[in-house]
Amino acid sequence: MQLQAPSYLMELIGQGEGLQLDFKFAINDSRKIAISLSAFANTKGGRLLIGVKDNGRIAGVRSDEEFYMIEAANEMYLNRPLPLTVIEHEQEGRIVLEVIVPEDQKKGIKAIDAHNKGWAYIRHFDQNILASPVHLEYWRYAADTEPKKRLNQQQIIQSLRIISSFEEGISLENFQRRSNIQRKQATELLARFLYWNLIKTHIVNGRILFIGTECD
Repeated sequence: MQLQAPSYLMELIGQGEGLQLDFKFAINDSRKIAISLSAFANTKGGRLLIGVKDNGRIAGVRSDEEFYMIEAANEMYLNRPLPLTVIEHEQEGRIVLEVIVPEDQKKGIKAIDAHNKGWAYIRHFDQNILASPVHLEYWRYAADTEPKKRLNQQQIIQSLRIISSFEEGISLENFQRRSNIQRKQATELLARFLYWNLIKTHIVNGRILFIGTECD
């Protein structure tokens, strides 16, 4: 662990929670921390401040115990451990841990639940959202170095027309139903469109939808 100047910590807290910053009052479940690690790694990376309340007030932690729970979250409750950096800050006699989570280039980082099942998360504003099957397929497709299978041009045009007809975005289930195709094929199509930057993720009230990039 490293030490940083108090002014740096206060500037960080002043930014408030968001896409790349999350406050945690304390750690009482390593699995819950693993969810945050997964979400940050699968999005743009970020920082956890352990020992800070949601309102930004510093509560402090027992650094050794909290550090080992962070280590357990990373080593035991992720499908792949991440190269985390943990920095110890002291402010007014209280210790805050800053956990720097890098963006994982391959994505697909999953948090392991109590039933030993892995779930991938993404970050949306200050929330951790369960990734959709489309994201999982997109990450797999992006990491695949094999030559990409070509799609039927007519199918591409028809699929994009369906997506563009939903101004607020379309879910995987609705896209599958409207296209009258199997779920696996619908998932693969949307993943391809994400990869080609023809569509983007649009999250509404925690629900993952997909919308054409021309709607920007």
